[in-house]
Amino acid sequence: MKYKRLTDKHLLYIFNHVIIPRIDYRMLLTVLSPDELHKCNSAFRSLLKNKIHMSSRAPDYITQCAHIYKAVSLADHQLHSITVNLQKCLNSPGLLGKITHIRCLQLQYNERLTVSPLDSWSIPFKDCSRSSYIASTLSLLHANSISLTSNFTNNITGGSLPITDFLKLTGF
Repeated sequence: MKYKRLTDKHLLYIFNHVIIPRIDYRMLLTVLSPDELHKCNSAFRSLLKNKIHMSSRAPDYITQCAHIYKAVSLADHQLHSITVNLQKCLNSPGLLGKITHIRCLQLQYNERLTVSPLDSWSIPFKDCSRSSYIASTLSLLHANSISLTSNFTNNITGGSLPITDFLKLTGF
């Protein structure tokens, strides 16, 4: 698109209404890291800055400001999308809700947590399993100081100290 005769408005429309929905569809089951999203966004920002004859060193805020260009940030869009998807899965009264609760129990068991992962999650994104959508989502939500409230709780009681204080398991 660099050599096409497009205006900045054309670029914004293509990005916000064509590219973002395609990426959003592919992100339904995959959570991308903030670094991967930054790489994707930087290519568009540099193209937009080039088209409007702006310095490449100009702040990125200019392209994302709601009063100037309204370019959608992929990181913000993914954060919104995964939050809504997880909330819908948790609140679903049917089979999807039951499967999500079972996945939360499996995640709690695999990570050896004494409380539900929805209540307290502190594992950073780089350390969580890339195969677990819920773990990746909770890591991104925790990194952005967003918490979920759910009726689903599974607290393991008994004993005076959790076993995870004694065992430092790595690679599991």
